[in-house]
Amino acid sequence: MAQMDPAQVAALFPGPEAFAERHSKGPQSLPALQDLLARARSLGYAWEQDEVTEGFLLWRSPSSTGSAIPWPA
Repeated sequence: MAQMDPAQVAALFPGPEAFAERHSKGPQSLPALQDLLARARSLGYAWEQDEVTEGFLLWRSPSSTGSAIPWPA
């Protein structure tokens, strides 16, 4: 998602109702999500712990299709 065009991300998350609340963690607004995505772009990877599923640490690195379309990894 960090590789997506900001307008595409904004279209996916048009308002607060688009953000799932999981264990009171994770972004709850578009600006908060944009901050996380900017951090992932600058680091070259993304990670989260206990935000989606408690007890799990997830590490992600970017990948894309041959046409440079972001592909979740």
